[in-house]
Amino acid sequence: MSNGYLVAAAADLAAAHEIADGFGLDVIDASSVHDQQATSAALAGAANVGLILSEAAARDEAFLALLGGLATQLERAQLILVTPEARGAFTFLPPAWPAMSIEEARMRAGELLRQRQAETAPRDDVPRAEPLPRADDAAPAPAAPEPQQEDASPAQEEARAAESELEGGAAESEGEPPAAQEDSAPQEQAAAPEPFGAEQPKAAEPPPAPAAPEPPSAPPSVSEPETPPQPAPPQPAPAPSVTRSGAAAPASAAADATAFAPSRLRRSTPELVRIVVHQPKDLNAVIKAARKIDPRAEPAPQGMSIGDVALGASIGVALEVRGGACDGTLQRRTWTGEPIDFNFTVEADASVKQVVMLARVFINDAQIGVLAFTRKVSGPAKKPHGPGDRARLKRHKRVFLSYSSRDRETVAAIATAYQMAGVEHFWDRASLKSGEEWHPRLRREIDRADLFHLCWSRAAAESEWVHKEAEHALTRRRKHSGKPEITVQMLDGPPWAPHPPALDAINFDDFVRAAIVGYARGDGG
Repeated sequence: MSNGYLVAAAADLAAAHEIADGFGLDVIDASSVHDQQATSAALAGAANVGLILSEAAARDEAFLALLGGLATQLERAQLILVTPEARGAFTFLPPAWPAMSIEEARMRAGELLRQRQAETAPRDDVPRAEPLPRADDAAPAPAAPEPQQEDASPAQEEARAAESELEGGAAESEGEPPAAQEDSAPQEQAAAPEPFGAEQPKAAEPPPAPAAPEPPSAPPSVSEPETPPQPAPPQPAPAPSVTRSGAAAPASAAADATAFAPSRLRRSTPELVRIVVHQPKDLNAVIKAARKIDPRAEPAPQGMSIGDVALGASIGVALEVRGGACDGTLQRRTWTGEPIDFNFTVEADASVKQVVMLARVFINDAQIGVLAFTRKVSGPAKKPHGPGDRARLKRHKRVFLSYSSRDRETVAAIATAYQMAGVEHFWDRASLKSGEEWHPRLRREIDRADLFHLCWSRAAAESEWVHKEAEHALTRRRKHSGKPEITVQMLDGPPWAPHPPALDAINFDDFVRAAIVGYARGDGG
C-alpha cells in the first residue's frame, strides 16, 4: 500500500516517479489538481508528504497554488531539491521543513527498493539463532569467577575508583557499545520502512539508556537471556513463505488493472486519469486512496484481471484518447506486489460528447492487453449523469511480430516476453524460403492475429517484407472492424527511421513521441 504522496510540477514528473517507486509513494501531478484546498486538507492526514522543488516548478502556477494550501495545512513535509538554489524560490514554505538533494533522494530510494527485493527473496541464512547457544555457553562462565570477584572486591573497588578519576568514566562508555549494538539491531529493522530516513537518528537514542544499567548490575546471565526473544520477532517475514513454496520459479502475484477518472470530463479542461495496477485483495484500499487524491474520481465499473505477474517484472501502461488530447506516453514501473499507479492528463475536445480511452498494458515491454473505457463530456451547463461508463479488458490472444531479419536478436527478447505472458505469437520465419517476397503463410498468420506488433527500425524501413506485412495488416483492419490492432515499437534511434507514405494510417507520430519521452527518461536502449 501507499506510504504517502509525492507532489511535483509537470516538469518534474519523470524524476518524481523514479523516486516514488523506492519510497512507496503515490505521485500527484499538481497540474491535474483542480481543488487545491480540498487536496491540501486530504494530504494533511497522509503519513508522509514530499515536495519536489525546482526552478521550473517555481514558474508552474498550478504547483505554486497547491503549495500555498499545503504550507498552511501540513505540519511537516520533506522537500526534495533539484538544485540547491531551488529552496530560495519558495520562501513561503516553513523554514523548519527538512530538505534533501534529489541525488540523495534517488540514492535512498534505490536502497529501499533493494531492501524490499531482498526481503521478498528466500532467506537461507539464519545466523540469528547463534546468539542462543552463545548465551548458554557464556552463562556458566561468570558463575565460576563470582567467588574470585568477591574475594578481590576491595582491591578492585580501589582500582575502579582510580580508573574512574583518571579516565572520567571512559571505561563505562567503552563497555556500552556491545550492548547497544545488540539492542539496536532489531530497532534498525523496525525503522527500515521509514520513507525519507529523516527519523532514523531518533532510533539510535533509545539503546544507550537500557545499556547503562546492564553493565553495573554484573549479572550478564540475567540480561543476556532477554536479548534472544528480540531476534525471534522477525516474523514479519511471512511473505517469503510464498517464494519458498516455489524455489525453482520466480515468485509472482496476481495483478488487476483499475481505471479512475471523473464520472464526467469537463470540456476543454485538463482532467486526471489514473490506471492503478494492484492485487485483487487491495481493490477497496486503492479506491479509497484514489478518492483521497481526487474526490471526483470514479473507478471503472468492473475489475479487470491481468493475471499472475512475476515479482520484479516491468509493468508499463500507455494511454490513448479518442476525442481528446493526452500525454499518454508509455510509463514503466517495477511490480513488487504493492499497488502502482500511472497518472495521465486528459483534455476532452470541445466538440465531443464522449471520450474513449484505451490503456495499453505491457509486461516486460510485451503488450498483453488493452483496457478500454468511456467517459461522458459535459459542457458549461451540467446535465444529470447516469451510469454511462463502460469498461472492458481485451487480452490479446495471438500476436504477429513484424520485423527485419537484421533485428532478429532484439526481437527474440520481445517474443520471449510474450511467451512468458502466455500469449501466442508468430515470429519465426526460419521455415520460410528467403527468396520469396510474399509467403502465403505470412498472410494467414496476420489474418489470425488480433495484434500486429510492428518492430520499426532503420533495417525495417529498408525491408520489403516488413512493408508488405504492414500494408496487409492495414488492409485487413479496414475490412474487419479494426482487427488486427496495430502497435509500433521503436528498436533504434534517435534519429528515428522514417516510414513510407503507404503506412501513414498507422500514425507513427504517436509512437515516435512515446519513444522520445522514454529515451529522455532512460527507458530506451
